[in-house]
Amino acid sequence: MPYPTLSDYKLFKSVTSDVDNARMTRDLAAAISTVEDHCLRTFLALGAGTLYYGGVYDRPYRRWLVVVDDFTGDATVTVAGAEVTHTKLPLNAASDGVPFTVIELGQGVTLTGARGEVTVEADTWGWPSVPDAVAEAIMFQASRFSFRKDSPMGIAGSPEQGSELRLLSRVDPDVAVALKRFRRPGKVG
Repeated sequence: MPYPTLSDYKLFKSVTSDVDNARMTRDLAAAISTVEDHCLRTFLALGAGTLYYGGVYDRPYRRWLVVVDDFTGDATVTVAGAEVTHTKLPLNAASDGVPFTVIELGQGVTLTGARGEVTVEADTWGWPSVPDAVAEAIMFQASRFSFRKDSPMGIAGSPEQGSELRLLSRVDPDVAVALKRFRRPGKVG
């Protein structure tokens, strides 16, 4: 499943006219960027490729871990030009429909800690498909952007009617809740 399209967004908003297609397309694109920035990841399948990483030693478990960008499928991991055994984590990622985000290097593999020392060639970088909650959050955020155009000072509604609402400069609170489990703890690389 890809990101929501203009047709998806128009259905979400119950819009049948084509009059505002250009503005709605911009709102949708801005919402996609906002959700990706908030989550520190893209939810698209980006294709095969090779990326380079450093590792960290996990002392309690006596193992080397490599925090990587999201990937699905198989991966070939090399250290100093030699292919090494590895375990993709989380172990249940494929059955849960989420990507792998960490590689545990096999027994006997040691690193110097140098950046770019570990080469990872993955079948597909990114997600297997866009989760429904993410697609819904994108359309909700786009709808908020659409609403924002009518409130250039960041306040919508009427104080006299008790419906005044301050439009925040961060993602919508409901969007943040929907995306909480999809957010990466920090940037990779």
